[in-house]
Amino acid sequence: MKFAIFGDVHANLEALDAVLQDAADHDCTHFVCIGDIVGYNANPHECLEVVRGLDCPVIKGRSLRAQPPGRTIDALDTQASRRGG
Repeated sequence: MKFAIFGDVHANLEALDAVLQDAADHDCTHFVCIGDIVGYNANPHECLEVVRGLDCPVIKGRSLRAQPPGRTIDALDTQASRRGG
């Protein structure tokens, strides 16, 4: 049993795909996401779908812990865009 532990995706679908391909190349069978799936880049919804499809444990990352309750993914992306992320 091999685990791939990843995080700080920040809506970068191309990077997430590359990490998952590397995990497959190394015969990883289990995944753990240490958070920060959305924010900063162009593909928050797609990244969420990919991670959901892994059916793996996900820890709430630093960026999401800092958000007020009820904040949507779209609002987080807008906030990141204003910061130049």
